[in-house]
Amino acid sequence: MCFGIAGCLVYSPATAVAGHWFLKKRSTAVGIIVAGSGLGGVIYPIMLKELLEKLCKPQATAPPSSLTRSLPRHAAHHHGL
Repeated sequence: MCFGIAGCLVYSPATAVAGHWFLKKRSTAVGIIVAGSGLGGVIYPIMLKELLEKLCKPQATAPPSSLTRSLPRHAAHHHGL
């Protein structure tokens, strides 16, 4: 439930910021954001299901949570934000 709430809180600002940040390729930036959120909605449940079948709960939730924490940090560092 917390993951869903956090996703909602991140999705809207990310889409809005892209609309203001990118001037020339705005539609491409927003399209990548929308496609990425849809792809994440497909990949995360499948990944969690497979991990929960093979590992205990703390070990199964560690890879998705570290991926979720590291991607924004990597993007901010890569783009100098």
